[in-house]
Amino acid sequence: MTEEKSTYYAVFEYYINDKKKILNRKLHFKNVRVDDGSSGIIMEKWILDPSILPTQLVGHLTSGEVLSFRANIEFKDIEICYPHGELEKIK
Repeated sequence: MTEEKSTYYAVFEYYINDKKKILNRKLHFKNVRVDDGSSGIIMEKWILDPSILPTQLVGHLTSGEVLSFRANIEFKDIEICYPHGELEKIK
């Protein structure tokens, strides 16, 4: 049985400044919301470790930028949506 995924939005704040892991820095977000028609914040602070993602983020996030992602309720099996996720292939 596969868990249902929802679409979420989070506002990017900053990267953890670790020069040894430039491509795998933890990302700090605020105001995580679920795209279900409600306007409430479900999580005020969220730290994403890119090492748990199946693919790397595409591009560099800037402070205040909104990231869209799909995930199950436990925030496992996260899929980053375009433009920072894997581009869909045109058939």
